[in-house]
Amino acid sequence: MSFLVTKSSLPVLVGPSDPTPAGNLPLNSTDKSRLCFSFTSLHVFDRAIHEPAQTVRRALSRALVHYHPIAGRLAASAGGGDSGFQIACTGEGVVFVAATASCTLEDARFLHTPLAIPLADLAFRYGGRCRLSDPLLMAQVTEFACGGYVLAVTWNHAVADGVGVAQFLQTAGELARGFPSPSVVPVRYDGSLPEIPQLANTLAPRLAGCEHVDFAYTDVTIPWSFINRVKAELPRQGQLSCSTFEVVAAAIWQCRTRAITKHAAYNAGSPAPLVFTVNVRNRVGAKDGYYGNCVTSQLITAASGAVADGNIVEGGEAGQARKGDDNIHPQEASSGAG
Repeated sequence: MSFLVTKSSLPVLVGPSDPTPAGNLPLNSTDKSRLCFSFTSLHVFDRAIHEPAQTVRRALSRALVHYHPIAGRLAASAGGGDSGFQIACTGEGVVFVAATASCTLEDARFLHTPLAIPLADLAFRYGGRCRLSDPLLMAQVTEFACGGYVLAVTWNHAVADGVGVAQFLQTAGELARGFPSPSVVPVRYDGSLPEIPQLANTLAPRLAGCEHVDFAYTDVTIPWSFINRVKAELPRQGQLSCSTFEVVAAAIWQCRTRAITKHAAYNAGSPAPLVFTVNVRNRVGAKDGYYGNCVTSQLITAASGAVADGNIVEGGEAGQARKGDDNIHPQEASSGAG
């Protein structure tokens, strides 16, 4: 069954609700590596509120007072080149669009993948790579027949990572609920952060022996019963406890590696890489409230045969995922999604 999403307003610019400082803010090396790339996140709210589109619009406007760089634009300094890019705090604002859906959230399976409604209908997105003149963030609120709504946020990754945008949205939610000010004081520029090497420079030498194989995309659901069983068995096997993410990462790592064994070029001794994104704010000494890019892509490798044929608990895949997270050093930090 197909569902209809109708834009109930034209895209409008929403600026800060109060005057904000002008000026330019430099981008750090991690910001620059994500220059002009966008990311979209969907946030589902199943409880009805009064006029959700207007409520969210007002909340974003108030939040932009505290996060005024997001209301600006990217700009190139006179020096040119990637090193010259910065955020011009112009206060021009972010894009906002209101829409309605012809179904309930339950009809749309609460946006569980595969999506019952195309992403293009739920989110207002850039036409391709972000341009310097484009707004740094775009939001769409889609109201559903049940009273619930979906907030889709698309942003230029140069201005913030996933943690940073979540912090911005948290502030918007707090202000909408009557908070006088954000519970977290935002920091956009932190000159004390170390210069971070590019992701390609860190990973390429370690992935040189991995043959590229094309695979289809699939949606995977890992039941809580499996996650809880692995967590319970690790201490009994003499290993340290691990997080839910580490269990899920280990399971996907093994399933993906087993899929490779069916390929004609499979070699049990070839490396099976696992790459995941980690928030490194605590590891590099970022200031509290920093919302710029501060993530790394961490790489773990093991022999394909060991990963495919081993037991997640006894073979240690979950433990290796945990150690990979624990062993990140500031000099390894690099930019990535999220």
